[in-house]
Amino acid sequence: MSQGHDLPVYIRIADDLHTRIRSGEPPVGGMLPSEASLVRSYGVARGTVRQALAELENLGVLASEMGKGRRVVGETAGGRGPIAARYEAIAQSLRGQIEGGSLGQGQRLPSEEALADQFAVSKGGFPHEREHRFQAAGFRLSAVFS
Repeated sequence: MSQGHDLPVYIRIADDLHTRIRSGEPPVGGMLPSEASLVRSYGVARGTVRQALAELENLGVLASEMGKGRRVVGETAGGRGPIAARYEAIAQSLRGQIEGGSLGQGQRLPSEEALADQFAVSKGGFPHEREHRFQAAGFRLSAVFS
């Protein structure tokens, strides 16, 4: 699993699974291991695994099949890149806007929905209480999205 310790665990798990899927393991059309198996493999709670899987479903990489599990439906090598990189891109964009003066102190940040659309991440992917700490190039930004 990736070592981005500032990222939520579910994002690191989603990145790891995405990397494995992009390398063909499991192949498109294949089934992902069960949630219970992933819980054991990663040593996390079922909810954490479900959040990671939801990220991949929102990206169109996985599809849930009632009573069967999750099937790989997209993205092999050459896909859109790690999920964590998309969150880092958001942080860098916001940092650029702040440093460039287009986002001043006290101004509202773009909505979560706008950022999710712009950067191809799931709207529900922003962590608990709709608050997330982004870190880009040593800059820490704490933001609450409307």
